Amino acid sequence: MKNRWLKIIALLFILIICLPGYSQQRKKTNWIQDKKTHEARWRFGLGLHVGEPSGVHLQLYRLCRICKQSIAIRKRISIDASVSKEGYILPALVEKSNNNWQGGGTRIGLDFKYYFPISLNPYLGIGIESGSRNLNLADGFYSDVIGRIGIEQKLFGVRISSKSLLHSGCFVECKYNKCLTNNFTYLTPSIGLRIHFL
Repeated sequence: MKNRWLKIIALLFILIICLPGYSQQRKKTNWIQDKKTHEARWRFGLGLHVGEPSGVHLQLYRLCRICKQSIAIRKRISIDASVSKEGYILPALVEKSNNNWQGGGTRIGLDFKYYFPISLNPYLGIGIESGSRNLNLADGFYSDVIGRIGIEQKLFGVRISSKSLLHSGCFVECKYNKCLTNNFTYLTPSIGLRIHFL
Protein backbone atom coordinates (compact mmCIF):
# COMPACT_ATOMS: atom_id res chain seq x y z
CA MET A 1 0.00 0.00 0.00
CA LYS A 2 2.81 2.35 0.94
CA ASN A 3 4.63 1.60 -2.32
CA ARG A 4 1.48 2.33 -4.26
CA TRP A 5 1.18 5.84 -2.74
CA LEU A 6 4.85 6.49 -3.40
CA LYS A 7 4.35 5.58 -7.06
CA ILE A 8 1.33 7.92 -7.37
CA ILE A 9 3.20 10.80 -5.68
CA ALA A 10 6.27 10.20 -7.89
CA LEU A 11 4.04 10.16 -11.00
CA LEU A 12 2.31 13.41 -9.96
CA PHE A 13 5.71 14.99 -9.22
CA ILE A 14 6.99 14.04 -12.70
CA LEU A 15 3.80 15.41 -14.33
CA ILE A 16 4.08 18.71 -12.43
CA ILE A 17 7.71 19.11 -13.54
CA CYS A 18 7.11 18.15 -17.19
CA LEU A 19 3.79 19.93 -17.81
CA PRO A 20 5.09 23.56 -17.88
CA GLY A 21 7.84 22.60 -20.33
CA TYR A 22 5.33 20.89 -22.59
CA SER A 23 2.99 23.91 -22.42
CA GLN A 24 5.79 26.34 -23.28
CA GLN A 25 6.88 24.20 -26.21
CA ARG A 26 3.31 24.01 -27.44
CA LYS A 27 2.81 27.73 -26.99
CA LYS A 28 5.98 28.46 -28.96
CA THR A 29 4.88 26.23 -31.80
CA ASN A 30 1.46 27.89 -31.93
CA TRP A 31 3.04 31.36 -31.95
CA ILE A 32 5.30 30.42 -34.88
CA GLN A 33 2.36 28.93 -36.78
CA ASP A 34 0.25 31.98 -35.96
CA LYS A 35 2.97 34.31 -37.23
CA LYS A 36 3.32 32.35 -40.47
CA THR A 37 -0.46 32.43 -40.94
CA HIS A 38 -0.54 36.21 -40.41
CA GLU A 39 2.21 36.77 -42.98
CA ALA A 40 1.13 34.23 -45.60
CA ARG A 41 -2.53 34.98 -46.17
CA TRP A 42 -4.05 37.74 -48.29
CA ARG A 43 -5.96 40.46 -46.45
CA PHE A 44 -7.95 43.43 -47.64
CA GLY A 45 -8.25 47.11 -46.93
CA LEU A 46 -10.38 50.00 -48.14
CA GLY A 47 -9.00 53.41 -49.00
CA LEU A 48 -9.67 56.94 -50.14
CA HIS A 49 -7.13 58.88 -52.22
CA VAL A 50 -7.07 62.58 -53.09
CA GLY A 51 -5.01 63.75 -56.06
CA GLU A 52 -5.34 63.12 -59.79
CA PRO A 53 -7.49 61.21 -60.13
CA SER A 54 -9.32 61.13 -56.76
CA GLY A 55 -11.48 58.25 -55.61
CA VAL A 56 -11.72 55.02 -53.63
CA HIS A 57 -9.79 51.78 -53.81
CA LEU A 58 -9.76 48.22 -52.56
CA GLN A 59 -6.37 46.79 -51.60
CA LEU A 60 -5.43 43.12 -51.30
CA TYR A 61 -2.13 42.79 -49.46
CA ARG A 62 0.28 40.38 -47.75
CA LEU A 63 2.29 41.19 -44.65
CA CYS A 64 5.96 40.74 -43.93
CA ARG A 65 5.52 41.75 -40.26
CA ILE A 66 2.80 42.33 -37.69
CA CYS A 67 3.07 43.55 -34.10
CA LYS A 68 -0.10 42.66 -32.18
CA GLN A 69 0.79 44.72 -29.10
CA SER A 70 1.04 48.08 -30.91
CA ILE A 71 -1.20 46.93 -33.80
CA ALA A 72 1.42 47.92 -36.38
CA ILE A 73 1.90 46.24 -39.74
CA ARG A 74 4.49 46.17 -42.47
CA LYS A 75 3.32 45.07 -45.90
CA ARG A 76 5.21 42.99 -48.43
CA ILE A 77 3.11 43.36 -51.60
CA SER A 78 -0.32 44.63 -52.59
CA ILE A 79 -2.73 44.70 -55.51
CA ASP A 80 -4.97 47.78 -55.69
CA ALA A 81 -8.20 48.22 -57.69
CA SER A 82 -9.53 51.78 -57.88
CA VAL A 83 -12.44 53.83 -59.20
CA SER A 84 -11.79 57.55 -59.43
CA LYS A 85 -12.54 60.86 -61.16
CA GLU A 86 -9.91 62.82 -63.05
CA GLY A 87 -9.72 66.60 -63.10
CA TYR A 88 -11.53 67.57 -59.89
CA ILE A 89 -8.75 68.27 -57.37
CA LEU A 90 -5.63 69.35 -59.30
CA PRO A 91 -6.78 70.15 -62.85
CA ALA A 92 -4.22 72.96 -63.17
CA LEU A 93 -1.34 70.48 -62.83
CA VAL A 94 -2.78 68.22 -65.53
CA GLU A 95 -3.54 71.14 -67.85
CA LYS A 96 -0.08 72.64 -67.37
CA SER A 97 1.52 69.46 -68.76
CA ASN A 98 -1.09 68.93 -71.50
CA ASN A 99 -2.58 71.81 -73.50
CA ASN A 100 -4.75 69.32 -75.43
CA TRP A 101 -6.61 68.25 -72.22
CA GLN A 102 -10.05 69.75 -71.70
CA GLY A 103 -11.38 67.55 -68.90
CA GLY A 104 -11.27 64.20 -67.20
CA GLY A 105 -13.82 61.52 -66.46
CA THR A 106 -14.28 58.27 -64.60
CA ARG A 107 -11.13 56.15 -64.37
CA ILE A 108 -10.66 52.52 -63.33
CA GLY A 109 -7.20 51.37 -62.26
CA LEU A 110 -5.31 48.25 -61.26
CA ASP A 111 -1.77 48.33 -59.91
CA PHE A 112 0.84 46.27 -58.07
CA LYS A 113 2.92 47.67 -55.21
CA TYR A 114 6.11 46.36 -53.63
CA TYR A 115 6.88 47.56 -50.08
CA PHE A 116 10.47 47.81 -48.86
CA PRO A 117 10.97 46.34 -45.34
CA ILE A 118 12.50 49.51 -43.81
CA SER A 119 11.21 52.41 -41.74
CA LEU A 120 8.60 54.77 -43.24
CA ASN A 121 7.26 51.80 -45.29
CA PRO A 122 8.29 53.10 -48.74
CA TYR A 123 6.83 51.45 -51.82
CA LEU A 124 7.03 51.39 -55.61
CA GLY A 125 4.03 50.67 -57.78
CA ILE A 126 3.23 50.04 -61.42
CA GLY A 127 -0.10 49.51 -63.12
CA ILE A 128 -2.68 50.55 -65.69
CA GLU A 129 -5.56 53.01 -65.58
CA SER A 130 -8.36 53.33 -68.15
CA GLY A 131 -11.40 55.52 -68.64
CA SER A 132 -12.92 58.58 -70.23
CA ARG A 133 -11.05 61.80 -70.93
CA ASN A 134 -11.54 64.84 -73.17
CA LEU A 135 -8.52 65.41 -75.41
CA ASN A 136 -8.43 67.71 -78.46
CA LEU A 137 -12.08 68.73 -77.85
CA ALA A 138 -13.27 65.12 -78.18
CA ASP A 139 -14.38 62.66 -75.53
CA GLY A 140 -12.72 59.27 -75.73
CA PHE A 141 -11.57 56.19 -73.87
CA TYR A 142 -7.87 56.27 -72.96
CA SER A 143 -5.56 53.87 -71.17
CA ASP A 144 -2.50 54.99 -69.19
CA VAL A 145 0.45 53.18 -67.73
CA ILE A 146 1.07 54.47 -64.20
CA GLY A 147 3.99 54.52 -61.80
CA ARG A 148 3.94 55.37 -58.09
CA ILE A 149 6.45 56.02 -55.34
CA GLY A 150 5.30 56.71 -51.79
CA ILE A 151 5.39 56.07 -48.06
CA GLU A 152 2.71 54.70 -45.73
CA GLN A 153 2.43 55.26 -41.97
CA LYS A 154 0.18 54.01 -39.18
CA LEU A 155 -2.45 56.38 -37.77
CA PHE A 156 -4.09 54.10 -35.20
CA GLY A 157 -4.85 50.48 -34.41
CA VAL A 158 -7.80 49.01 -32.51
CA ARG A 159 -8.46 45.47 -31.27
CA ILE A 160 -12.01 44.56 -32.31
CA SER A 161 -12.06 41.08 -30.78
CA SER A 162 -9.62 38.42 -29.56
CA LYS A 163 -8.96 37.43 -33.19
CA SER A 164 -9.60 40.67 -35.12
CA LEU A 165 -7.67 43.93 -35.42
CA LEU A 166 -8.45 47.16 -37.26
CA HIS A 167 -5.50 49.21 -38.54
CA SER A 168 -5.59 52.63 -40.16
CA GLY A 169 -2.76 54.18 -42.16
CA CYS A 170 -2.15 57.27 -44.24
CA PHE A 171 -0.01 57.49 -47.36
CA VAL A 172 1.68 60.18 -49.41
CA GLU A 173 2.81 59.40 -52.94
CA CYS A 174 3.87 60.80 -56.27
CA LYS A 175 2.05 59.38 -59.31
CA TYR A 176 3.05 59.44 -62.97
CA ASN A 177 0.55 58.84 -65.80
CA LYS A 178 1.56 58.18 -69.43
CA CYS A 179 -1.18 57.67 -72.02
CA LEU A 180 -0.61 54.65 -74.26
CA THR A 181 -2.37 56.05 -77.34
CA ASN A 182 -1.81 59.81 -77.17
CA ASN A 183 0.80 62.40 -76.25
CA PHE A 184 -0.45 62.87 -72.70
CA THR A 185 1.48 62.67 -69.40
CA TYR A 186 1.29 64.16 -65.94
CA LEU A 187 3.03 63.89 -62.58
CA THR A 188 0.99 64.73 -59.47
CA PRO A 189 1.15 64.33 -55.69
CA SER A 190 -1.50 62.31 -53.88
CA ILE A 191 -2.49 61.65 -50.26
CA GLY A 192 -4.87 59.12 -48.81
CA LEU A 193 -6.19 57.00 -46.00
CA ARG A 194 -6.55 53.21 -45.74
CA ILE A 195 -8.41 50.99 -43.29
CA HIS A 196 -6.92 47.48 -42.96
CA PHE A 197 -8.79 44.48 -41.58
CA LEU A 198 -6.52 42.00 -39.78
